[in-house]
Amino acid sequence: LKDVLESPTPSFERNGSISATRILECQNSLGECIIYDDKTNTVLWTDIYGKGFHSLNLSNGEHAVRKLPKLLCAFGLRDEGSGYLFAWEDGFQIYDPDTSIGSELSKMSIGEDVNPHKLPTRLNDGRCDPTGKRFICGGYYGDIEGMYMKVYKVEMTKGEDSELILAHRPVVDQIQVTNSISWSPDGKIQYLADSPTGTIFKNDYDLQNGTLSNR
Repeated sequence: LKDVLESPTPSFERNGSISATRILECQNSLGECIIYDDKTNTVLWTDIYGKGFHSLNLSNGEHAVRKLPKLLCAFGLRDEGSGYLFAWEDGFQIYDPDTSIGSELSKMSIGEDVNPHKLPTRLNDGRCDPTGKRFICGGYYGDIEGMYMKVYKVEMTKGEDSELILAHRPVVDQIQVTNSISWSPDGKIQYLADSPTGTIFKNDYDLQNGTLSNR
Protein backbone atom coordinates (compact mmCIF):
# COMPACT_ATOMS: atom_id res chain seq x y z
CA LEU A 1 0.00 0.00 0.00
CA LYS A 2 2.83 2.40 0.89
CA ASP A 3 4.50 1.81 -2.50
CA VAL A 4 1.23 2.47 -4.34
CA LEU A 5 0.53 5.69 -2.43
CA GLU A 6 4.06 6.98 -3.01
CA SER A 7 4.13 6.12 -6.72
CA PRO A 8 3.86 8.95 -9.30
CA THR A 9 0.40 10.32 -9.99
CA PRO A 10 -0.98 8.75 -13.20
CA SER A 11 -1.87 10.89 -16.20
CA PHE A 12 -5.55 11.05 -17.09
CA GLU A 13 -4.97 12.69 -20.45
CA ARG A 14 -6.88 11.43 -23.47
CA ASN A 15 -5.28 8.27 -24.95
CA GLY A 16 -3.15 7.85 -21.85
CA SER A 17 -2.79 4.50 -20.07
CA ILE A 18 -3.89 3.73 -16.52
CA SER A 19 -2.91 0.66 -14.53
CA ALA A 20 -4.84 -0.85 -11.62
CA THR A 21 -3.15 -2.38 -8.58
CA ARG A 22 -4.87 -4.60 -6.04
CA ILE A 23 -4.16 -3.24 -2.56
CA LEU A 24 -6.57 -5.29 -0.43
CA GLU A 25 -8.06 -8.80 -0.43
CA CYS A 26 -11.39 -7.78 1.10
CA GLN A 27 -13.52 -10.60 -0.41
CA ASN A 28 -16.62 -8.42 -0.85
CA SER A 29 -19.90 -9.83 -2.13
CA LEU A 30 -20.81 -6.45 -3.68
CA GLY A 31 -18.43 -3.61 -2.82
CA GLU A 32 -19.96 -0.19 -3.59
CA CYS A 33 -19.91 3.54 -2.80
CA ILE A 34 -16.16 4.01 -2.31
CA ILE A 35 -15.58 7.36 -0.58
CA TYR A 36 -12.38 9.02 0.63
CA ASP A 37 -12.56 10.74 4.02
CA ASP A 38 -9.88 13.44 3.93
CA LYS A 39 -10.23 14.16 7.65
CA THR A 40 -9.04 10.68 8.62
CA ASN A 41 -7.12 9.72 5.43
CA THR A 42 -9.39 6.71 5.19
CA VAL A 43 -11.17 5.01 2.30
CA LEU A 44 -14.69 3.84 3.17
CA TRP A 45 -17.10 1.55 1.33
CA THR A 46 -20.03 -0.80 1.81
CA ASP A 47 -20.26 -4.51 1.01
CA ILE A 48 -23.99 -4.47 0.27
CA TYR A 49 -24.80 -8.17 0.33
CA GLY A 50 -22.14 -8.91 2.94
CA LYS A 51 -23.80 -6.35 5.28
CA GLY A 52 -20.41 -4.85 6.13
CA PHE A 53 -19.10 -1.28 6.43
CA HIS A 54 -15.41 -1.25 5.47
CA SER A 55 -12.60 1.20 6.14
CA LEU A 56 -8.98 1.23 4.99
CA ASN A 57 -6.67 3.66 6.78
CA LEU A 58 -4.14 4.91 4.22
CA SER A 59 -1.74 6.07 6.95
CA ASN A 60 -1.20 2.68 8.59
CA GLY A 61 -2.90 0.17 6.25
CA GLU A 62 -5.42 -0.94 8.89
CA HIS A 63 -8.54 -2.54 7.43
CA ALA A 64 -11.68 -2.76 9.59
CA VAL A 65 -15.17 -4.15 8.97
CA ARG A 66 -18.25 -3.27 10.99
CA LYS A 67 -21.17 -5.68 10.68
CA LEU A 68 -24.57 -4.15 9.93
CA PRO A 69 -28.15 -5.23 10.68
CA LYS A 70 -29.32 -4.94 7.06
CA LEU A 71 -28.15 -4.01 3.57
CA LEU A 72 -26.29 -0.69 3.37
CA CYS A 73 -26.57 0.50 -0.23
CA ALA A 74 -24.83 3.90 -0.06
CA PHE A 75 -23.76 6.50 2.51
CA GLY A 76 -22.60 10.08 2.90
CA LEU A 77 -20.06 11.74 5.19
CA ARG A 78 -21.22 14.25 7.79
CA ASP A 79 -19.41 17.54 8.32
CA GLU A 80 -20.43 17.72 11.97
CA GLY A 81 -21.37 15.10 14.53
CA SER A 82 -20.71 11.37 14.62
CA GLY A 83 -22.02 8.72 12.28
CA TYR A 84 -22.95 8.83 8.60
CA LEU A 85 -26.03 9.31 6.48
CA PHE A 86 -26.90 5.73 5.58
CA ALA A 87 -29.07 4.63 2.65
CA TRP A 88 -30.31 1.27 3.88
CA GLU A 89 -32.20 -1.13 1.63
CA ASP A 90 -35.45 0.48 2.80
CA GLY A 91 -34.73 4.10 3.74
CA PHE A 92 -32.39 6.77 5.06
CA GLN A 93 -31.01 7.25 8.57
CA ILE A 94 -28.14 8.84 10.50
CA TYR A 95 -26.28 5.83 11.90
CA ASP A 96 -23.01 5.24 13.72
CA PRO A 97 -21.45 1.84 12.86
CA ASP A 98 -18.39 2.49 15.04
CA THR A 99 -20.04 1.40 18.28
CA SER A 100 -19.92 -2.25 19.36
CA ILE A 101 -23.55 -2.90 18.36
CA GLY A 102 -24.17 0.07 16.05
CA SER A 103 -26.15 3.12 17.05
CA GLU A 104 -29.19 4.79 15.47
CA LEU A 105 -28.64 8.56 15.70
CA SER A 106 -31.91 9.50 14.01
CA LYS A 107 -35.25 8.00 13.11
CA MET A 108 -35.73 6.73 9.58
CA SER A 109 -36.41 9.56 7.13
CA ILE A 110 -40.00 10.60 6.46
CA GLY A 111 -41.53 10.39 2.99
CA GLU A 112 -42.98 7.76 0.69
CA ASP A 113 -41.89 4.11 0.92
CA VAL A 114 -38.64 4.04 -1.06
CA ASN A 115 -38.82 0.27 -1.55
CA PRO A 116 -42.50 -0.76 -1.67
CA HIS A 117 -41.71 -4.10 -3.35
CA LYS A 118 -39.04 -5.11 -0.76
CA LEU A 119 -36.07 -7.32 -1.62
CA PRO A 120 -34.62 -7.96 -4.14
CA THR A 121 -35.44 -4.32 -4.97
CA ARG A 122 -33.62 -1.79 -2.75
CA LEU A 123 -31.93 1.58 -2.70
CA ASN A 124 -28.64 1.80 -4.59
CA ASP A 125 -25.99 4.41 -5.40
CA GLY A 126 -26.06 7.81 -3.66
CA ARG A 127 -23.87 10.91 -3.25
CA CYS A 128 -23.92 14.24 -1.39
CA ASP A 129 -24.50 17.15 -3.74
CA PRO A 130 -21.94 19.99 -4.14
CA THR A 131 -23.67 22.15 -1.51
CA GLY A 132 -23.39 19.43 1.14
CA LYS A 133 -26.99 20.14 2.13
CA ARG A 134 -28.61 17.08 0.57
CA PHE A 135 -28.03 13.50 -0.50
CA ILE A 136 -29.17 12.19 -3.91
CA CYS A 137 -29.85 8.46 -4.07
CA GLY A 138 -31.64 6.06 -6.40
CA GLY A 139 -32.67 2.42 -6.45
CA TYR A 140 -32.04 -1.05 -7.87
CA TYR A 141 -34.92 -2.84 -9.61
CA GLY A 142 -33.96 -6.35 -8.51
CA ASP A 143 -33.59 -7.71 -12.06
CA ILE A 144 -37.40 -7.81 -12.29
CA GLU A 145 -38.73 -7.16 -15.81
CA GLY A 146 -40.93 -4.08 -15.97
CA MET A 147 -39.88 -2.86 -12.53
CA TYR A 148 -38.82 0.75 -12.00
CA MET A 149 -37.38 2.60 -9.00
CA LYS A 150 -37.02 6.29 -8.18
CA VAL A 151 -34.23 8.74 -7.35
CA TYR A 152 -34.65 10.73 -4.12
CA LYS A 153 -33.20 13.82 -2.52
CA VAL A 154 -32.68 13.57 1.24
CA GLU A 155 -32.48 16.68 3.41
CA MET A 156 -32.45 17.65 7.07
CA THR A 157 -35.55 19.64 7.97
CA LYS A 158 -37.57 20.69 11.01
CA GLY A 159 -40.55 18.69 12.23
CA GLU A 160 -43.71 19.99 13.89
CA ASP A 161 -41.95 20.37 17.25
CA SER A 162 -38.91 22.07 15.60
CA GLU A 163 -36.88 18.87 16.01
CA LEU A 164 -34.45 18.24 13.16
CA ILE A 165 -35.53 15.25 11.08
CA LEU A 166 -34.56 13.60 7.80
CA ALA A 167 -37.01 13.86 4.92
CA HIS A 168 -36.87 12.50 1.36
CA ARG A 169 -38.82 13.12 -1.82
CA PRO A 170 -38.41 11.86 -5.42
CA VAL A 171 -36.58 13.86 -8.09
CA VAL A 172 -36.72 11.13 -10.78
CA ASP A 173 -39.80 8.90 -11.06
CA GLN A 174 -38.58 6.04 -13.25
CA ILE A 175 -35.18 4.40 -13.43
CA GLN A 176 -34.03 0.80 -13.22
CA VAL A 177 -30.59 1.01 -11.57
CA THR A 178 -29.13 4.35 -10.46
CA ASN A 179 -25.34 4.51 -10.60
CA SER A 180 -22.38 6.92 -10.88
CA ILE A 181 -24.11 10.05 -9.57
CA SER A 182 -21.85 13.06 -10.13
CA TRP A 183 -21.82 16.78 -10.89
CA SER A 184 -20.00 19.25 -13.13
CA PRO A 185 -17.32 21.38 -11.39
CA ASP A 186 -19.76 24.29 -10.95
CA GLY A 187 -22.47 21.94 -9.64
CA LYS A 188 -25.06 23.11 -12.18
CA ILE A 189 -25.12 19.89 -14.22
CA GLN A 190 -25.83 16.50 -12.70
CA TYR A 191 -25.10 13.13 -14.26
CA LEU A 192 -26.46 9.70 -13.42
CA ALA A 193 -26.41 6.35 -15.16
CA ASP A 194 -29.19 3.82 -15.67
CA SER A 195 -26.98 0.73 -15.82
CA PRO A 196 -29.27 -1.88 -17.48
CA THR A 197 -30.07 0.46 -20.38
CA GLY A 198 -26.47 1.63 -20.79
CA THR A 199 -27.60 5.24 -20.54
CA ILE A 200 -26.02 8.28 -18.87
CA PHE A 201 -28.50 11.09 -18.18
CA LYS A 202 -27.42 14.73 -18.03
CA ASN A 203 -29.66 17.08 -16.03
CA ASP A 204 -29.69 20.74 -15.10
CA TYR A 205 -29.31 20.86 -11.31
CA ASP A 206 -30.83 23.52 -9.08
CA LEU A 207 -28.29 24.02 -6.30
CA GLN A 208 -30.81 25.86 -4.16
CA ASN A 209 -33.52 23.22 -3.97
CA GLY A 210 -31.93 20.05 -5.41
CA THR A 211 -34.30 19.53 -8.35
CA LEU A 212 -33.43 18.11 -11.77
CA SER A 213 -34.69 19.45 -15.10
CA ASN A 214 -34.03 19.38 -18.87
CA ARG A 215 -32.87 15.75 -18.89
